[in-house]
Amino acid sequence: LARMASSRVARGSALLRWLEREGCEHSVTLGTTPSAGVGVFASRDVGKGEVLVSCPMRCVIGAAETRRGDADDETVAFQDAMDALRVTDGSGDSPGSDDDREGTPVSDSTRMQLVLLRERNLAETEEKNIDCDDAATTTKDSQEEPRRGGYWRHYVASLPGNDLVACLPLSWSGGDLRRRLHGTALLFETSADLAELKCLQKALVKNQKEFPPETFNLDALIWAHAVFWSRAISLPQAGWGRAGEGCHNKKQKTEKRTAGDDGALTPLLDMCNHSSFSHTELRRRGARWQLVARRGFKKDEQVTIDYGGKGNGELLRRHGFVVPLNPYDTCSAWVSRDITIGFASSDDENPKRAEKIKILLHRGTKQWNEFPGGLDVLLRGFDAKHVSDVVQDVDEGLTTAIGNVDFEKKFDQDALRRLEAQAARMADAISISDDEKHSLAGNEDDDDQKSGFESTPGHFADRAALLYRTSQRELLLDLKELAETRRR
Repeated sequence: LARMASSRVARGSALLRWLEREGCEHSVTLGTTPSAGVGVFASRDVGKGEVLVSCPMRCVIGAAETRRGDADDETVAFQDAMDALRVTDGSGDSPGSDDDREGTPVSDSTRMQLVLLRERNLAETEEKNIDCDDAATTTKDSQEEPRRGGYWRHYVASLPGNDLVACLPLSWSGGDLRRRLHGTALLFETSADLAELKCLQKALVKNQKEFPPETFNLDALIWAHAVFWSRAISLPQAGWGRAGEGCHNKKQKTEKRTAGDDGALTPLLDMCNHSSFSHTELRRRGARWQLVARRGFKKDEQVTIDYGGKGNGELLRRHGFVVPLNPYDTCSAWVSRDITIGFASSDDENPKRAEKIKILLHRGTKQWNEFPGGLDVLLRGFDAKHVSDVVQDVDEGLTTAIGNVDFEKKFDQDALRRLEAQAARMADAISISDDEKHSLAGNEDDDDQKSGFESTPGHFADRAALLYRTSQRELLLDLKELAETRRR
């Protein structure tokens, strides 16, 4: 780990030099953390309100960067190939079945991952040393010229390798997945992620000129998926990335756009580790993003950012770590009209087809003594039509338009009994052994200042999964207790 961290720090130094040539101003440096990870540190004493990093938006890999109209011919051809990609869900396995289905275009997040792989290939095949200040160095005048492939080679070289992938459930064997995540939604979600990547690989094979198999194989796709989802940051952007700079498309120049719901890859910022007490603020100023100190930082003090209110399932799935006693923990499940609860699978992800609704359990279920909105309606004996009138944004845990639902109607006692039994069944499926409980009791002093790179090498995977399973079990037991309380 120490050797890998030192290597990444060295490559990160080349990244800093590239960003400086691009106009980045900063008061930070890269270094190793006490747990053999990599982090961002203040390079001098920084006062409250000072800017730690101010970097041009053109250095960001956002959704707009996958649709540039002013790129070189090779990059335009690659973008056209991504436009033409159609991915089928893999449900048809008979010969020629894929040809009979049009498939769906790839998402913005997938496009960014494909760009990342192309940039990595260009960096690896570059004849000159990546640290050299060669002709690829960007000057003020050259920013008006068509951007050529390889622009982000310094950034790609600074990224973690397969050591990151090894931290994530996506890389675990089938046996380890079942052992570590049995009874949880994350088991289904990880299997779905892998299936989607296999379907994507199958689609890429059809255009081997733009997507050569040696560059866009399954292992490479898993790496790009891991890198993107562990580092993507929602960053406001005006216009379409660099298209607003020297772009001849008037509509594009005036159009406002964010980095998208999937976020963007932001060099240097994404090397900051996570802390719920980060004392930094991310903001946008003109054509630059800035990281501002909300308190003073001493020289060599680590600079962290808050990854946001994410539950342990998302943290483990995307970043490879968990936060003990995470207040943002959630547990999502599907509920049918007869109060049968289960986790989503490829057959029932469509709630209309399966006549199911999605509910989101959280710490407030017990604290506020309230059922999630859609479940609340079902338990009062209303049908799916009423549920659709109530649940507008269940993924955010919000209940909006009440419609004609009478919330004075009492809960159905039989429905409460079924709910209590179902929640108990699901909680029991997430078994925690006595040895596992003992191991948790012996590590109650964990803090949350962890990053995926530094906190979850292979021997931490069991513990991270155990903490996640424990929280999922607790949320389901909270639901059981609430059903029991309301029934009595």
